Amino acid sequence: MTIRKRNAIIMYRTFLLAGLVFCAAVSYAQPFSGFVSLDGSNDYAETAGSSAILPSGQDFTVETFLRTCGMTGYIVDARDAFSGEGLALIVANPGAIRVTIQGIGGPSAAVDTLIASPLYSTGWQHVALTFDQSSGQVQLFVSGRSFASFTADFSPSAQFSLGRDAAGVGPFFDGHLDEFRISNVVRYTVPFNPAGPFVDDAQTLALWHFDEAAGTTSFADASGAGHDLTPHMGASPGRVFSVSGGGPVCIGATASISATGGISYSWSPVTGLDDPTSATPTATPEETTYYVVTALDSNSCISLGLVQVQVRDEPEVLATAAQPLICNGSITQIFAEGGVSYLWDFGAISQNPFVNPEVTTTYSVVVTDAFGCTAEAAVTVAVEECTTTTGIADPGTFSLNVGPNPTWGSLWVNLALAESSDMRWTIYDATGRLVRQYSTEWMAAGLHQRTLETDLGNGQYWLVLESNDNKRSLPFTVLR
Repeated sequence: MTIRKRNAIIMYRTFLLAGLVFCAAVSYAQPFSGFVSLDGSNDYAETAGSSAILPSGQDFTVETFLRTCGMTGYIVDARDAFSGEGLALIVANPGAIRVTIQGIGGPSAAVDTLIASPLYSTGWQHVALTFDQSSGQVQLFVSGRSFASFTADFSPSAQFSLGRDAAGVGPFFDGHLDEFRISNVVRYTVPFNPAGPFVDDAQTLALWHFDEAAGTTSFADASGAGHDLTPHMGASPGRVFSVSGGGPVCIGATASISATGGISYSWSPVTGLDDPTSATPTATPEETTYYVVTALDSNSCISLGLVQVQVRDEPEVLATAAQPLICNGSITQIFAEGGVSYLWDFGAISQNPFVNPEVTTTYSVVVTDAFGCTAEAAVTVAVEECTTTTGIADPGTFSLNVGPNPTWGSLWVNLALAESSDMRWTIYDATGRLVRQYSTEWMAAGLHQRTLETDLGNGQYWLVLESNDNKRSLPFTVLR
């Protein structure tokens, strides 16, 4: 049935529109779960039915998502192989789309229109062709933008092929098609944002999602109208390109990164990678790094993916002791900070355990932060041979005691020397930091008493007394 008569002249119109020059398509994202892959050599799919899918005497919309990897090829050809009646969409060099629509009347009723450069080089695009039966107006939308509008006659054909022309001679489409839908309504009249996957509604005449598994012998018509497509000569479900892995790791640790959907891969930069040509390399970067993978599929289509490996520094940790210098038999507490869990070399898992060393001992602790990163710290507790914690009585050298303990400002020191000697007095705080140093003085053998003005803040301290040959220490507390 002829929808609209045309002049007896083949009308050939070329629209030169601004766009990006076509080159090998680079896919940053696969829009939906599956697609049909066509190699541009001899792959195609066609319906086995004898009735036309495109409607007669009605409005219609033909739309799909495509990704082109070659320079030319038929997206769809729904023309009669002998009369030429019907519709064809063709990718033309360089990145142009050619639209052919013909009604009854042979070449005199044909419109052959070339729309230059609507196809850009960044992967998947939505292409839609609408036909208004009442006016004969045809509109071509690419990625939701109107690229052409013209009038034409249309007569449907039972022929329907994806990837090649009706005569079967090509050129064959090189790339991928996804979500192909035919409707009996004009779905788009103004610019829009393409969305998918397409849904089957009352206006849908045929719909293919191409979500079948590898090895399928039929692409099902999701509309229920029975227009299943049969793949030929290698046309098959394509593999979705994706990247995964990476994430935060501790410095020195290894991260797994991977890409799927290609037959060869190249990662950049190569720093920290064990195999930059593997689909699943391991990465051990010294600092946070973004890895870009370039994947090539069986159609020679290029896909790019990005994976970040974030490197976390080891935690800043510290280990200290409440009393870095203690008398033999005394108990002190050691502290660690900088993480969320702690493991000491003697098996304790407490952050601040108590210890009772018999000799001077260095304790080490492994600290783990909230991200699982670890670092190690150590603290030494020195042990003195003392008789009590408040005094020392050694007739062979000297006797020493202090008071009052706790003190609130002045410290009385009683000292009995067995022999004359130079004596040095120093005070250390609980962290082992020197806080007071008094002048060295010569002291004769015998009894001595001194008053030391401490002028110290509240806390635990150590008084250290050294002669020429001996060293003694006593703890005391300041409470104000």
